[in-house]
Amino acid sequence: MSDEKTEQPTDKKRQDAIKKGNLTRSKDLDAALLLLSVALFIQAVGPFIVTQLQLIIKDFFSIPSSFVDRSIDETWLAQKIFRDVMTILLPITGFAAVITIIIGGAQTKFAVFEEKVKFSLDKLDVVKNVQNMFSISKAAQPFLIIAKTLVIVTVSYFVVVPIFYLWLAGYPANVDSLAFELGTALQKIVLYSTLMLVFIGAVDYAVQWRQRENKLKMSKQEIKDEWKQENGSPEIKQKRSQAMFLMAHSRAMQEVPGATVVVTNPTTFAIAIFYSKEKSPVPKVVAKGKGYLAQKIRSIANENEVPIVENKPLARSLYSLVEPGQEIPEQFYQAMASVLVYVFSKKKVK
Repeated sequence: MSDEKTEQPTDKKRQDAIKKGNLTRSKDLDAALLLLSVALFIQAVGPFIVTQLQLIIKDFFSIPSSFVDRSIDETWLAQKIFRDVMTILLPITGFAAVITIIIGGAQTKFAVFEEKVKFSLDKLDVVKNVQNMFSISKAAQPFLIIAKTLVIVTVSYFVVVPIFYLWLAGYPANVDSLAFELGTALQKIVLYSTLMLVFIGAVDYAVQWRQRENKLKMSKQEIKDEWKQENGSPEIKQKRSQAMFLMAHSRAMQEVPGATVVVTNPTTFAIAIFYSKEKSPVPKVVAKGKGYLAQKIRSIANENEVPIVENKPLARSLYSLVEPGQEIPEQFYQAMASVLVYVFSKKKVK
């Protein structure tokens, strides 16, 4: 049936979908790429983070002593710990914010989708909204959240628990070693979690791409209607072409009375040529025609006493190769010169 959407979407259908904000985009893949970027950033600034963690842990273990040693200012110590924590978090969050903008912009090409923010009664359609709530993509969201949570928890467990047991057994024995182990553990958690989340995001992207392609598919009738909308019906297109053709040749016919000579075939082709040492030192075609238009050019030439010269090879070649308003090619100079000499000699005789 012609109503079945079995055809691949046209370029126009794809462009219209993009304008409406209908793009293939996986938020899970966005998150995974963000985590990967942050992981690489943390890897690059790892020594700095370890140093800051050492300061934080030392200050943290100094808090109980402040209640015994009144010379230690608890408020100042808490503020220092807060500043040290922010020194770690601010660069990471700032980098993450920039990467988020870049990743989002890369998928949307930083486009602003006006139709996304326009008011539409469809947004208030209860039936459609309920259908969307129970769509395949919506139904899969809880499972994706569970899968991502399990990934992070599992990775964290296998990375952190061994360090915890070693700490209980007396290793690492000092604060510096503990800070180093915790920093290394953080890097491992982020890196290993990212690898798993990238895989989940890639699967999600593939599913969304397939769903979008299926939604954009068109029926054969839709393709025909779109073609008519863009190009018009064949009958209208033909009439438009004829009208443009007649207008173009009508303008060309107005140049015939001022032509220097009309070269003919003798009945099939007619080419009006203008030549002037001052205005047009190279002969120029001002009008040309075949069949009825050739007869029209000869008729106008006779009415305005424009010389008509028969030269079959020249007429045929100029009609095929030169458009009105163009100068004749160099290869026809000699033949054209013979015609002009003949015309000017006839004028002198008169």
